Amino acid sequence: MIISESGTNFGPFDRERLFYIEESNFYKKEIHKKSRIVEFIYLNKKGTVLRLVEAKKSAPNVQNKSSEQNVKKFVHELEQKIYHTLAIYFGLVIERHKDRYSEVPEKLKNVTLNTVKIEIIIVIPKFEKEWAKDLQEFLSSELSGLKTAWHNVTIYVLNETMAKKIGLIKSS
Repeated sequence: MIISESGTNFGPFDRERLFYIEESNFYKKEIHKKSRIVEFIYLNKKGTVLRLVEAKKSAPNVQNKSSEQNVKKFVHELEQKIYHTLAIYFGLVIERHKDRYSEVPEKLKNVTLNTVKIEIIIVIPKFEKEWAKDLQEFLSSELSGLKTAWHNVTIYVLNETMAKKIGLIKSS
């Protein structure tokens, strides 16, 4: 499956390892006005890493002091999306919504929740490598509470080239 978000085509992904949460009926019909979420969740082939992927067309420059308000807003919105995504996913997986349990692919239902590593991946295709590094370091620091609460969480900021290297975006 290919996912098109923010002008980028992600994938292809195996459907049994992908939860396109943004397009799930649960999200679209029941909570889209109350929650913000990332684009999709993808489980690696070994079943050991849960990737929450957020696509952005742009992001504020964390080095620019005049962007401070925009940076705070960006971090706050991202943090909300991550928490809401994790809450929705785990709520579905532990069957808090039995009528929506079937929306989650089997491989994502059978994840070993207490040991799975969580990667939060923000893809900004046109970002310079150095900007991505700066934003990644900044987000890692700013979201340290989230990382502590969920344990075994890593945050990555990738441009198009970097995302292709790890297989999130197919090389042309």
